[in-house]
Amino acid sequence: MVTGGLGFWAGQQTFGSPVAPPGAVVSVVHEVVEASVGRSLSLNVTVEQPFVPVATNGLAGTVTSVSAGEVVDVGDVLYAVDTAPVRVVAGETPFWRDLSSGVDGADVAQLQQTLADLGYYHGQVDGRFRWSTTAAVRAWQQALGVPQDGVVRLGEVVAVPGLPARLRLADEVVTGSWLAGGEQVVHAATGDIDFVLVVSTGQAVLFPPDATVGVEHADHRWEAVLGESHTDDSGNVRFALSAPDGGPVCGQDCDALPVQERTTLRARVTVVPEVSGPAVPVAAVHTDQTAPRGSGRPTAPAGR
Repeated sequence: MVTGGLGFWAGQQTFGSPVAPPGAVVSVVHEVVEASVGRSLSLNVTVEQPFVPVATNGLAGTVTSVSAGEVVDVGDVLYAVDTAPVRVVAGETPFWRDLSSGVDGADVAQLQQTLADLGYYHGQVDGRFRWSTTAAVRAWQQALGVPQDGVVRLGEVVAVPGLPARLRLADEVVTGSWLAGGEQVVHAATGDIDFVLVVSTGQAVLFPPDATVGVEHADHRWEAVLGESHTDDSGNVRFALSAPDGGPVCGQDCDALPVQERTTLRARVTVVPEVSGPAVPVAAVHTDQTAPRGSGRPTAPAGR
């Protein structure tokens, strides 16, 4: 009966404030609709991820191209100096000399493992540069389209601990820049990723302890919760964010983040959770302060 009545009385809705004699009761009927109410703030979240130097440039000359993607793997080209490509391999030992037949050491073992990963070397990874290693280097050079002399010269490969990896080149590695050799040009992410919400003290007091934060990046949307907070030197409040399960906000999608030490993302902080239900316009609610107490019926004030 209530629903059917609404359909009839909706057509009787009165717009504007009716004028009635003093003491008269004016009824204004409004349609009840389904609506949602809540409150949220649009803010920015800063993503902080430290990078550390992991490899040094070994070539002198002009940077003729930069090829490094955000995530690189064994044998990928990072950049080129005087058109000579610099490739990345996995290893803890820096390359410090030319590698050719007759040399031994941990750097040779890294090269052998790289050649094995790429499918060119099928011998034992023993750190001894012999005929089998030379043959593997020549096969690799042939595939790369470079002279097949069986020698890997200093600077043509750089070692980083663990591949694939998110690598970032130093700011000076840009096309046309000059490198003298010895620069720490390759940086890797440490794996520590912090999501930080920085707000004014006035905004901070609006946040309930259980406030939720929606963080957006490209096609990704991550849910976060507020963690520990402190006031920085500028008087702003810094909130640490985490996923609801306590892990990083980006979860399994952290590789989607830009390879930068600091990135700003859009966020929405829910201050009052959204609720839905029947609603009427605020203008539909009237009370008459002069009505007898206990009359049980709201009325429009006289003359309104």
